[in-house]
Amino acid sequence: MPDYILHKIGPLDVPGLKSRFVRIYEPPRDRRVPHPVIYMFDGQNIFHDEPSFSGGWHLHRTAFSIQKKRGLAPIIIGVDHGNEARLDELAPFRFSKGGGKTDALLDWMTGSLMPRLRGELNLSSEPRNVGIGGSSLGGLAALYAHFKRPESFGLVLSMSPSLWVANGALFGFIAAQQKPWSSRIYLDAGGLEANGSMLAATKRMAAHFAERGWGSELKHVAAKQHTHSEFHWRKRAPAALEYLYANVMGPPPSTRRGPSSSGPRSRGPSSRGPSSRGPASQGPPSGADWQGRQFEGPDGPWSQGPASQGPASQGGPPSQGPASQGPNSGPQSMDRASLVPESSGPQFVDRVSKIPESSGPGSR
Repeated sequence: MPDYILHKIGPLDVPGLKSRFVRIYEPPRDRRVPHPVIYMFDGQNIFHDEPSFSGGWHLHRTAFSIQKKRGLAPIIIGVDHGNEARLDELAPFRFSKGGGKTDALLDWMTGSLMPRLRGELNLSSEPRNVGIGGSSLGGLAALYAHFKRPESFGLVLSMSPSLWVANGALFGFIAAQQKPWSSRIYLDAGGLEANGSMLAATKRMAAHFAERGWGSELKHVAAKQHTHSEFHWRKRAPAALEYLYANVMGPPPSTRRGPSSSGPRSRGPSSRGPSSRGPASQGPPSGADWQGRQFEGPDGPWSQGPASQGPASQGGPPSQGPASQGPNSGPQSMDRASLVPESSGPQFVDRVSKIPESSGPGSR
């Protein structure tokens, strides 16, 4: 049985927005137990390098390492952005560059995508087990989603959020909302982003949360030597995930009792969350979008053959200069000449339904 399961479903229609793929990391688990989950914006960036503008986050490897160490890791669901429409989708407020369509994306996620995946993958619906995350514009949208839909998202992973959008409109929006009854927020920025202005903005946001009563439910990280890049978000992601899901994971190795201890030995995840033990059902759920060829190999399923998505657009602050353009890498083929030979290392399974034509150049 492969250690990693990656599904890629779609393209899925999103009312009022472009259709898109959804990419899913599924750890070895017992599907009879509802599982914690995190939904990530900019799905092209979070797993493999090829669909991303400047390298992926490799979150599937991160989550698998966390599961080996802590007994449980969340299912990770990457929702692709709409290429040139990315700013409109992830900037919740209208301003000179666009924006204002985040509610349409959240309507589709909470009203269509999430109910479907809860049913087919047995995902937890409790806000304390459901996260929303992203970086840059995705980090901005994640914070917005938490306060706009607190009944759906109780955990937030917000890296280098573009708090400058619409003259900092998110500050006023959050100040006007009640504190969600279930809230745990990871917030960070690098000191080398926009001459330190992004870090200063996250410090201001963290201070606002602290004044309103967030204590251990808030973690703010000032990564002083980090830049606005996939590389540094990838480096910060493991600690962010471990913090957000600490309440449903097993204790870290340093706190587990060894066999010679007088008390019982800790085994796997805490009783507060679902267990990752038991027979794992790794087959794909039913439904037309899940059907397709199956491939296995020691590398990522999208590392062979051209990727179907254009470059990601990261919403850095205006001082970072104009966006650069890059072409899509062309249509992806379901047929491959041969499968990668089996390896003793981690294996991947890619289940692809429909393969789109290239949609033209994306934006950065």
